[in-house]
Amino acid sequence: MNLEREFPFAESARSTRKTLYRIQDPTLRFWFRVFSPHRTRWHRYEAAEKARLLHEHAATVFEDSCRRRHPEAARYWEGRLEFDFVRQEKPGRLIVTEVKWRRLSAAEKAQVDERLKENWQKSVLSRKYPTAEFEVLDATVLATDRPQTASR
Repeated sequence: MNLEREFPFAESARSTRKTLYRIQDPTLRFWFRVFSPHRTRWHRYEAAEKARLLHEHAATVFEDSCRRRHPEAARYWEGRLEFDFVRQEKPGRLIVTEVKWRRLSAAEKAQVDERLKENWQKSVLSRKYPTAEFEVLDATVLATDRPQTASR
């Protein structure tokens, strides 16, 4: 089983104790996060609960897929804040991305974008990088070669 060691964006093994370990293979991750912990109760779950568990797993796989489009991108977390991925496009200028595993309406994208900007202002990273751009990716990126953005 391949485990992946993750550090928040702009941090390294030497500079932080924040570390996450994730199973790289989505099928194995499904087994350990969804099926195995719930297998004895699965038949008693309502359809909505099953759908929620499957949706959560699919969302993490979708986030990974979107992040792979930008090899320099990494997740970022601190306290209760988490950004799906952050990447540096130019020196000192970041792009902060929120990924949603469904199609969003224009109004929903605008709400997610606003929340993303608010959370960014609360983050420590925003003080290191005062100039950031924000994008919201949703399931429409599956139909295109280029990610769709809410704002740039």
